[in-house]
Amino acid sequence: MPRYSRILPDSSPTLANAAQRHLQRKGRAAFSGVECSADDEGAVILRGRVPSFYLKQLAQEVVRQTDGVSCIVNELEVDYGAGRSPHHGERLTMSYSDASARESLGDGLMT
Repeated sequence: MPRYSRILPDSSPTLANAAQRHLQRKGRAAFSGVECSADDEGAVILRGRVPSFYLKQLAQEVVRQTDGVSCIVNELEVDYGAGRSPHHGERLTMSYSDASARESLGDGLMT
């Protein structure tokens, strides 16, 4: 059994809550569909849906900055909307969600 299959929403509620608060502070509405759970060893698992691959990666990087996080398992699903997904080889363009996330996150993300 993989190590991360045992992570439960209440295994480490303090770390999970801290990661969730960090996401909400940094991303506001951009991460409203993201749920965090954690284990006692500092592993955080991200579940839920985001509207773009960019936001999936950004959520991971925001949580990485949370004190006590030793690793992240990113199980977020990208919901491109209206049942459409990019075709193989199609270039993804920035959506409104990406732009609003960047605007709300500002330059403070990597500090």
